[in-house]
Amino acid sequence: MELKTIIIIFVILIALGAAAFFFSSNTGFVGKFTEAAGFDSVEKNCYDVEDNDGDTFVDCSDPDCNEKSCDATGGCLCINRKAKEVRCWDNKDNDHDGKVDNDDPNCI
Repeated sequence: MELKTIIIIFVILIALGAAAFFFSSNTGFVGKFTEAAGFDSVEKNCYDVEDNDGDTFVDCSDPDCNEKSCDATGGCLCINRKAKEVRCWDNKDNDHDGKVDNDDPNCI
């Protein structure tokens, strides 16, 4: 093989590798496609009753939500895939289980 042919093949392989890297990253084609389709790698909002990352798990049942807030005020945390009231003095049912503060078994 001529040196010129080897150099051309080498340049083509480098270009293909760079293109594969670009199109597989979040900023490239694949990332744009998954964002447009509504799929994300991590559940962003753990209290909107939606599957934000497309893994079929919603809010506290999503492992991505572990130890994240499950309400807008921070009075509820997702712990072991369940909503747990953690603000036990605000007279609100933060974890939406029908029990408020001292009546909620999460508040001891």
